[in-house]
Amino acid sequence: MLIDYIAVLNGQEIRYSDAASTASINEKTVKNYLEILKETFLIIILRPFYTDKLKEVRKVPKIYFPDNGVRNNFIRNFNPPHLREDTPFLLEASVFPSL
Repeated sequence: MLIDYIAVLNGQEIRYSDAASTASINEKTVKNYLEILKETFLIIILRPFYTDKLKEVRKVPKIYFPDNGVRNNFIRNFNPPHLREDTPFLLEASVFPSL
C-alpha cells in the first residue's frame, strides 16, 4: 500500500504523516521503508535546498521513481503519454535522475 501511494505521487511532495495514515503504519516505519527503497535504488528522495538548514529539514521532500517502468507497474498504467494525466511528472522523473 505504501509503495502504491508513493508511485501515484511520483515527483510530488510527500508528507510522511499522510503516507503513514494511508498505509496504516506509523511515520517511523514509513521513513524506514523509504530508506530501504532509496538504498535499493527504487526511489530517489529529494530534499528542498535552503541556506537555512533548519528550514531545509522541516520542509517536505519529493520522491521520484528513477525508472518510470517500475512506477507504471505499481500503478498499473501503461497507457501512452497522450492518454495520461501524469505525463508532466513522468517527464520530470525521466529528466531528474540524469542531472
